[in-house]
Amino acid sequence: MASHLSYNPALAPRAAARGPSAFHEVWEKNFEEEFEALLSAVTKGGGPEATIAMDMEFPGFPRNDPQFSSPALHHQALCCNVDQLWPIQLGVAVVGQNGTHHGVWTFNLRFDPEIDAHTPESLTFLRRAGLDFVRHRTDGIDALVLGRKLANSTLIGPRAPCWLTFSGAYDWGYLLKLVRLGRALPSPASTYNQVLAAYCPRRQELRDWLPEGSLEALGRRHGVKRYGSAHTAGSDALLTLELHILFTQEQMLSDLSWQHEEGWSSDGSDGWYSRGNAAAWSSDGDSEWHPGNAAWAPQRQHMTSWHYPSEELFHDPAWYSPNYQQWLVAQ
Repeated sequence: MASHLSYNPALAPRAAARGPSAFHEVWEKNFEEEFEALLSAVTKGGGPEATIAMDMEFPGFPRNDPQFSSPALHHQALCCNVDQLWPIQLGVAVVGQNGTHHGVWTFNLRFDPEIDAHTPESLTFLRRAGLDFVRHRTDGIDALVLGRKLANSTLIGPRAPCWLTFSGAYDWGYLLKLVRLGRALPSPASTYNQVLAAYCPRRQELRDWLPEGSLEALGRRHGVKRYGSAHTAGSDALLTLELHILFTQEQMLSDLSWQHEEGWSSDGSDGWYSRGNAAAWSSDGDSEWHPGNAAWAPQRQHMTSWHYPSEELFHDPAWYSPNYQQWLVAQ
């Protein structure tokens, strides 16, 4: 990766503080209050013009998801893993259209290692990151309660903000499981993408533009300070958002400098702009990624906006949660 993304203090996000006061730890007892605070933060950030960075922490991969495989096999593994498990944390970080930070929320879900499916090595990893499984068992939020809240909110649907992930295959899968109230993920992949597009029409994936290195390594490489603990959902969501802001700011300056270069034009030979140079996703957000597999990558539409290939949405209510069908009928 070229060094043009190296840290520049003048370009670092300068808006509101992102220290401890910006973090909201959400459990069952304060769930209603904090969910309303999140909605208020998104409204202050411009509603549909805001950006929400998301990270999910989940308890493992029961089925092996090989890195070098076909998109169809990747999707099979994704469906198999997500259908068997539930997320443990959902982290979201909100930034407004003017770059102002509006807070970070970690929704801690109910999880009991003695009952809920998981892989032991994943629980060991998450314990080391600081997750309190005793409290998740007693004070965690019911996943279906969170799913209903999301599905009925302005965070989902045609007027939703832009959702951002780092390497989001499993983030999107678990979000879709939540808002569809635990239903099995759609298959094949084309159907899955159509259903996901109905819930989250605008989605960005930072990994497509930073194809090498883990989230932690990229933060260190580009001088972006981490707040909170690595591999906890709120902290990872915020670091994803900070890298996104730094990247788009530097891209804007690069584009402005190109306007003053006589005779500059893009003939498509630069691999940075080629769909063929997009990253193929893997099951491990901290693993090294590899180029290729453009079928899974969004096309670049605008220097700060990405989208998935447009497809006609399914209107069959069987693919959507009951509380989302009203919007589909209205289309």
